[in-house]
Amino acid sequence: MRRDADIALRLAQPQREQRVIARRVCTLDYAVYGPSHGSRRPLPWITYEEGLAALPHVVWIDKAIKSGTDQPGLTVNDSEVALHAIRAGVGKSFAAMRHRRS
Repeated sequence: MRRDADIALRLAQPQREQRVIARRVCTLDYAVYGPSHGSRRPLPWITYEEGLAALPHVVWIDKAIKSGTDQPGLTVNDSEVALHAIRAGVGKSFAAMRHRRS
């Protein structure tokens, strides 16, 4: 009635049954990242909780874990937490890093 609108930024396309108008605003480049200090030990995966399992980067991590011998070392519920864990040396993850502006 009031013609209100909500705007949301999502990492994946909305489900078809949702009544939304969706537009791509950018494409994120993902890669596997680990801590910058040169540890030679195998790093565990930082992955995401089950509620986020449908996100494309979480699907990729789950496939990598299932196809290899690596085990998850930490499960998070937020990409920002995953980035902090990578920087802290906890493990590696598939993530889109922010580009720093000069």
